[in-house]
Amino acid sequence: MDIDKIINEAIDLQINIKKNKKKLDELKNILKDTTIGKNASYKVTTNKGVASFIKRKDKITYTFDENKFLKLGDENKLKLKQDDIIIEKLSYIFDLKKAKTYQNQDLIKSIMKENYKESFFAITLKENEK
Repeated sequence: MDIDKIINEAIDLQINIKKNKKKLDELKNILKDTTIGKNASYKVTTNKGVASFIKRKDKITYTFDENKFLKLGDENKLKLKQDDIIIEKLSYIFDLKKAKTYQNQDLIKSIMKENYKESFFAITLKENEK
């Protein structure tokens, strides 16, 4: 087993995941532009799957900011992991459902990024089952 080859392949894969996520975000922003003037949720079906355009009630959303989390002290990071607010796998996963009821909301807010959205729509994509 060539450990260097495996490490390099894993790093290449991680780089591609980040690039693909950035491209997906760009495409979703283009799709959001198509919602201008719409007042209700709707779906668009293609031969590969379905895009759901869901009308949001709030203009502000919050997302997990991994960089802010990594800057936290070790004690706070460990506490969030132990309480299953943060799950560490290939990257960090944020459990929003648990975070909403977490006793230390200041800590939760310290690792969140506030996003102001021009659009009132969120987009989800689902590929057709094979």
